[in-house]
Parts: sequence; structure tokens; C-alpha cells
Amino acid sequence: MPVTSDYARIAHEIETSIRSGAREPHSKLPTLLELREAYGVSETTIKFALVWLESRHLIYRHQGKGIYVNASDAWLIDPEG
Repeated sequence: MPVTSDYARIAHEIETSIRSGAREPHSKLPTLLELREAYGVSETTIKFALVWLESRHLIYRHQGKGIYVNASDAWLIDPEG
């Protein structure tokens, strides 16, 4: 069984929840602290996961407001879909 890094596992879980519709477009994600506590990892690990999600246009940051789910028309194509 291949070993998956924590940030990749977290990014995959959040991506799955976004692509499945469990997270509505433009809904706010939990804060870094909330995500860190929920997954039991460091803030750096959460930041890596969020950068990966942002690079695929699944989320966007609003300075001083938080991190939000992007509309599906902005997402990069799902390679598994």
C-alpha cells in the first residue's frame, strides 16, 4: 500500500467534498486553526493542502475574510472524472 503524505490526504478529502457538492460554491472553509485541529496536523501541513487546492482552482482566498470554495466552472478538470 503506497504511503500518502498528510497534506495530500487532506487535500484529497477536501477536494472530494467540494467536487461531490458537499461544500457549496462560495461557502467558507473552516479556519486554519479549525482544520489543524480537525486533522491533527501542523498548520504548515494544512497550508500545503490549501495551496494544492488553490492551484487546482477549487478554492480561493479573500484577504482578511477567509478561504472559500470556487464555482465549478473555475475548477481544473478532474483527472479521475
